[in-house]
Amino acid sequence: MITETQRLCSDKQALGTSAVSGASSTNILDNVYEKRVYDGRLHFIVKLDNTPTGGTSVQAKVQTSADNSNWVDLHDTGTVALATAIAKKDGVLLDVTLNDDPRILRYVRVAYTTVGSFTVGPVVTAGEFTEAAPTHVKSFA
Repeated sequence: MITETQRLCSDKQALGTSAVSGASSTNILDNVYEKRVYDGRLHFIVKLDNTPTGGTSVQAKVQTSADNSNWVDLHDTGTVALATAIAKKDGVLLDVTLNDDPRILRYVRVAYTTVGSFTVGPVVTAGEFTEAAPTHVKSFA
């Protein structure tokens, strides 16, 4: 998978060790300034980067907004039991295709909910990824 760091909502973001409701990604994507350098199928992936311990579950919602204030859910992992999350391939909680999704507005973020007291809290990476080769922009002076 290939990604641009500017298209990540969370880059190894620690979610903490206690129950958190409504925590959002450290970065909000602004599609007005979007200039993708890759063609092909665009995936939005949310994945665990570690093996959290002690808590019971984690949930992630990909959300969109026209004004960076009022958020609407696009995709939801649902409540994923910690044991199930760890067992998933490569820790991937969500992998959806976003190409031409008419529901996407200007801003995109991820909202996280964790349940339980963690001794080692979840660390997540979330954002846009592609498997395609880069598109080279030609410019002439």
